[in-house]
Amino acid sequence: MDSLVQNIESLTVLKCHGLTNLVSSTTVLSSSLTRLKVEDCPSLKYLISSSTVKSLVNLQELYISNCEALESVVAYQPHDIDDVITFQGLKKLSLSKIPKLESFYTPNSTLNFPYLEEVMVTECNRLEYLFSFSTAKSLKYLSTMKVSECESLETVVVATREADELHEGLKLFSCLRWLNLHNLPKLGSFFTGNSTLELDICEVSINQCKSMKTFSHNYFNAENVYIDGAPCSNDLNAAVSQQFDNRMKKHH
Repeated sequence: MDSLVQNIESLTVLKCHGLTNLVSSTTVLSSSLTRLKVEDCPSLKYLISSSTVKSLVNLQELYISNCEALESVVAYQPHDIDDVITFQGLKKLSLSKIPKLESFYTPNSTLNFPYLEEVMVTECNRLEYLFSFSTAKSLKYLSTMKVSECESLETVVVATREADELHEGLKLFSCLRWLNLHNLPKLGSFFTGNSTLELDICEVSINQCKSMKTFSHNYFNAENVYIDGAPCSNDLNAAVSQQFDNRMKKHH
């Protein structure tokens, strides 16, 4: 088994009902692995250990779906000493129907995705935010973000003390072109910090996000803005605020 694991490039794990973790802290996945898909594993509590991440230097695609018990993707280990955990080659990340997922990695270490291009998250109902501020800074190549049906999500990028200390010209998601936020009932904003963001987004689509009062702290335009299917002002904050006010008026 070890020799097989060490030589594969694509791995699909499907309907393994007794599996609690993909690899133990002592197992090393192939450094040649480029695609990992895990689906319908109801007993899986975590996917990989933090030490395993270091071996996945060529992993480009990670898909996880229908894992009812999964609480974190990367498991915390008591001997962890690294402040930064980096998925060096990951380009596509999809997390779907993971009801107990609370975070990608539980402790205070920073996760970096320096080459991530596409992220899709749906039906992860315990997630309260998608990225920490530190992780968001690493997403320099992210071009597509789709987040839907996450009942507890309150913001996409959570504010930190570091974020509030930087007030002007903060560039996050410098390559983000398409943003889709759908059916996020507790989402209040995209970014809660006080820093001024610089974004260059081609299209923003926001649907059924009834608690969203504002997009972020500052003013900026998007080329195309759609809220609940209707074209809106290119000023994202103005468009979001106007739609929120309209909803409030309808309920009074």
